[in-house]
Amino acid sequence: MKRSNLQRVAYHLKDNILYRDSW
Repeated sequence: MKRSNLQRVAYHLKDNILYRDSW
């Protein structure tokens, strides 16, 4: 459960970074 949550957070962070880079 904890690992899944961490992975989800990391994915969100990556998405945010990618979005910022794209912008």
